[in-house]
Amino acid sequence: MKAGEKEASVYFPAGSAWFDFYTGQQHQGGATDTISVEQDHIPVFVRAGAFVPMSPLVQNTRDYSAKKLELHYYHDASVKKSAGKLYDDDGETANAYETGAYTLMHFSSQANTAQLKISLQAQTGVHAEAADRNIALHIHNIASKPASVILQGKAAPFSWDETKKQLLIDAHWQKNSKAELLIKLIK
Repeated sequence: MKAGEKEASVYFPAGSAWFDFYTGQQHQGGATDTISVEQDHIPVFVRAGAFVPMSPLVQNTRDYSAKKLELHYYHDASVKKSAGKLYDDDGETANAYETGAYTLMHFSSQANTAQLKISLQAQTGVHAEAADRNIALHIHNIASKPASVILQGKAAPFSWDETKKQLLIDAHWQKNSKAELLIKLIK
């Protein structure tokens, strides 16, 4: 990037679609696009099928907790399976991973034309305490309002933003359990 630039030429690697992190605009892999440059942020793009965990804003790391997270998933029909993970520890224990004082959160997806399944599972180290978590799941690039959302076998409330093509589900993920969401898509 150079001072005063209004546009940038960006190559998107082949093999996947890519999404603008800020606008949700989709770009095809294997192509170069001209991107408008904004003053308030650098261009950031997310690969289709990626999980992006985010924390609410905190003043410093002492206030951080993975008990309340936003989890963004970038859905695309071309991605049949995907996975991601997030490592968490107390931020104070030296060699937390080696001593088993950590949690590793696993996220996975499976999709076909009729449904999208999102699974959340935690692996807790031997010296870490399992915790309930509240997850605000943002699923990007959902073309139409889903027919239903099922969480742990029960209908779950959700909101769908037609303009952003984004689905929002608030999920309570109980410790020592696997959370499964089943989203029935409308073709």
